[in-house]
Amino acid sequence: MVENPPPSKPPRSLDHLPALDGLRGLAVLMVMWFHVPASVLPDWSDRLIRVLRPGYFGVDFFFVLSGFLITRILLDYRQRGVPMRVFFVRRFLRIFPAYYLLLAIMAIVAPSEQLWCCVVYLANLVWPPLMEPPAALHHLWSLSVEEHFYLVWPFLVCLLPLPSVARVVAYVVLPLSIGVAVLFAVVYEGEVAGAMIWQNTLPRSLSLAAGGLLALHEGRLRAAPLVSLLVAGGIVLAAGAGLVVGKKFAEGDAWYVVRLVVGAALSTGVVAGAICLRPGSLAQRALSAEPLRLAGLISYGLYLYHHPIYYAVLGPNNEYATPARAAAAVVLSFVVAIVSYQVWEKPFLRLKSVWGSPVPKTRLATAAPSDPASASPPQSR
Repeated sequence: MVENPPPSKPPRSLDHLPALDGLRGLAVLMVMWFHVPASVLPDWSDRLIRVLRPGYFGVDFFFVLSGFLITRILLDYRQRGVPMRVFFVRRFLRIFPAYYLLLAIMAIVAPSEQLWCCVVYLANLVWPPLMEPPAALHHLWSLSVEEHFYLVWPFLVCLLPLPSVARVVAYVVLPLSIGVAVLFAVVYEGEVAGAMIWQNTLPRSLSLAAGGLLALHEGRLRAAPLVSLLVAGGIVLAAGAGLVVGKKFAEGDAWYVVRLVVGAALSTGVVAGAICLRPGSLAQRALSAEPLRLAGLISYGLYLYHHPIYYAVLGPNNEYATPARAAAAVVLSFVVAIVSYQVWEKPFLRLKSVWGSPVPKTRLATAAPSDPASASPPQSR
């Protein structure tokens, strides 16, 4: 997958890719669909869930997208000499306000001794060997994985010689993720092995790093979009077939490793295809549809809030679940996410231009007041 020449540089001014907004919206809708109790869904939906596994791939799409978008921004910052602290300030302003607002509300309405693991972003590491996070917050494990990724990945991308970054990712990070997954399958058994491979940072870094690899080669992918689309489509088809065969023939805990590796390939193929879509094509217009893009805009809030809302409306064990209550929980999740974005998250996002300007000081000193480069930050999640 990685060629010997150094990875191509990202576009000088990062262009916005609307299809990725739609893919992010699709991913969060898949997760929300998966968490609706099967008892209130029609039989065809339950069968479709078993085939498509929207919960697994919704999260995996998020990981690949995060790896791609974050690496893309880091490469742009590196090229323009923007200090790394800017990245961390902007991540802080995007992630922490809504996350800790949710935890503060949960501490008031449903206090739990187990909440600490979410507070310190260890919701994916303490379970199952030590303890579980609160049931209504089980989904926060994936945000812990991403936070660990943010603490390490920028240093790899920004401090290594650029020609070496892609090789380190391909020949060190990806094999390490797979190797740790194999180790977990050997050391643990049954559901514990599955949980460790499913939630631990090192195995799940496979999808995040694969997304980073796409960003490192974005120039080549988009320079030959038809070839890239054909390759991405082939990867998706081969990975889909691999999942079917693996599910049937992989024995015991080996299935969890197969699912991790082949599933990451499928998710990476989907994201690679979305990156290379020709503007105006049917697929590009479908992913760029306004409803999907709006869901993508508030996807962080939807992901954060939907599980505790489902838990409250439908009951801890779905004992109050009815079609009407499930529909109400979904609608309430959208309402809360929209209000959170408009009232709580947006003021912090506006602070990005004050506390986390992506324009280097040298350019701030020389740019004219009308210089558009001093007022147009690159695309961010």
